[in-house]
Amino acid sequence: MRVENIGNLMLVCADCMEVMGGLGEGSFDIAVCDPDYGIGKCLSGGNYMARYKGFVNNLGGKPGVDWFDALRKVSRNQVIWGGNYFDFLPPTRCFLVWLKTDGPKNFADCEYAWTSFDRNARVFSSARNPKGVSGKGKRIHVCQKPVQLYMWTYDLLLPEGGSVLDTHMGSGSSAIAAYETGHPYLGIEINEEYFDRAVERVRKHVEANPSLKLGS
Repeated sequence: MRVENIGNLMLVCADCMEVMGGLGEGSFDIAVCDPDYGIGKCLSGGNYMARYKGFVNNLGGKPGVDWFDALRKVSRNQVIWGGNYFDFLPPTRCFLVWLKTDGPKNFADCEYAWTSFDRNARVFSSARNPKGVSGKGKRIHVCQKPVQLYMWTYDLLLPEGGSVLDTHMGSGSSAIAAYETGHPYLGIEINEEYFDRAVERVRKHVEANPSLKLGS
């Protein structure tokens, strides 16, 4: 296990199940996660598989009901991107939709998040790689989501100062959003390469915006 503390953020390179096993019940106000959906194993075609060779295997695999049970234990509420691919999730009234305003047509026009909240459904429109916070640049993760999407999610669903858990941190977008919005945060990433690149990205952002730094 490796741990990096950056401002109000704790970034951990480890198996999320092991980390969650050491957390107390209801430790976080919300878990916002973007796990492996398992769709890569169903896709064929040279272009996709050549571009993302080994990607699915490097994520630790599609999580099962044991992951969801552990997530519910350590967080009061949950937001799970790609929730439509997980048949063990119960029905929800408050789903979130990210409507993509750009990008190649061989990618989905939108993505869906299941949530545990009893609220109205909401839609967020954004480019896949927008200008602004941690703006346009080279993507470091195939499933990288905009920082602005996570900021919108936190503002919509979290109380001021509410804590965030992300068991599949990936590119670190969720961490940068937590820094920008002032929420205590724990991000976990099992893949060392993605973890190192996320830490570098987050650290550069924090160093460029020191006035936002909390808890350091």
